[in-house]
Amino acid sequence: MLQTLTNQCVRPIVACDAGNRYIKWVNPAKQVKSILSCVAELDKYDSYDMNANCPHTVYIETDNGKRYLIGKDASQFGGQMVFDGDKCELAEILVLAALQPLQGETNLVVNDLRLCLPDSRIDASREALQRLTGQRVFTRNNLLIHVDVKSVRAIDETIGSFRRAKTEGLFSYPDVLNGIISLGGKDGIARLYTGDGQINRSADVKISGTLALTNLVNKALAVELGRTIKPHIIMNAIESGNYTIADFNFSKIFFDCREKWWSEIRSAVGKQWQPFADEIGEVLVVGGSANIVRSHLPNDRYKVPSEPQFFDLLGLI
Repeated sequence: MLQTLTNQCVRPIVACDAGNRYIKWVNPAKQVKSILSCVAELDKYDSYDMNANCPHTVYIETDNGKRYLIGKDASQFGGQMVFDGDKCELAEILVLAALQPLQGETNLVVNDLRLCLPDSRIDASREALQRLTGQRVFTRNNLLIHVDVKSVRAIDETIGSFRRAKTEGLFSYPDVLNGIISLGGKDGIARLYTGDGQINRSADVKISGTLALTNLVNKALAVELGRTIKPHIIMNAIESGNYTIADFNFSKIFFDCREKWWSEIRSAVGKQWQPFADEIGEVLVVGGSANIVRSHLPNDRYKVPSEPQFFDLLGLI
C-alpha cells in the first residue's frame, strides 16, 4: 500500500520511449535520460555495487525478489538486448527505470503514463502495457519506491514528433500532408499526417532500422574478419563514429551499406507515398538513426531536427 500521499508524490504525466536500442524518459527534473535497452536478470550469486558511479545503468529489485540490471552494465552481465526480444513483453521491467519519484520522496502516483508503440491498434501490445497499471513496490537504485500508475496510454510512434514539429513551426506548409520517417534501432515507420494531425493509415510504411544496416555490415565483416560480430558492438562503433572493431576500420563497408540501406528505405516510402506525392509538403526524419542519414537526405524537403533521438519522446509531454 502507498504511504501518506502529498502533492509532491504526484506526477501528472510520465513519458517513456522504451526503444529497441535505448530506453528514454523524462525525469522529475524535466531532464531527458537515456540508457541502453538491455536487461540482465541477476541470480542469487551475482553481486552488484550500487555505490559505484554508473549513470548508464539502473538497478531494479521487484517485490518478488527478482533483481535486474537495465542499461550498459546489463550487456556486460550477459543481458538480452531488447531488439533480440519483444519490447512490449520486456516493458514491464524496462519502464521501472523511468518511474522516478520527486526528490526526497519514496511514493509516486502517475496519473498518465505515456508509452510509444509502433501501432497502438495491436491488441496484444496494448494488453502487455496495461499490466503496468496499478500499485506495486520495487527498489530502484537502492531506493524503495511505492508506485501507483493510474492509467497507461499507448501512443503511436511519430505522433509526438508531429505534434512537436507543429508546435515549433518546423513545417513550412503546416496545412498540407507532411511526413514523419522514424528510424529506430530494430525497425521504423514512415507516416503521413494531415494538417490537423490525423494519420493517413493507408500511407503507413514499415521500414528497417539500424539492426538491418548492422546486419549488412556484419556480412561484410564476416568476410574480412572471418567471423561475425555481436550487433550491439557494431552499433556502438557506428554511434561513436570510429567505425573500428578489433583494430579493423570498417568505415568504407559502413558507407557502402548505408547507401544500400537508405536507398531501400527511400524506395519503399516513395512507392507507398506516390499517390500523395503532389500533396506532401515536407518530411521530418527522426529517431536514433536519423543522424546516420542527415548528410544523405534526397532534397531540402527532408529535414532532421536537433537531437532527433529524443524528438518523439519530448512531443509526448
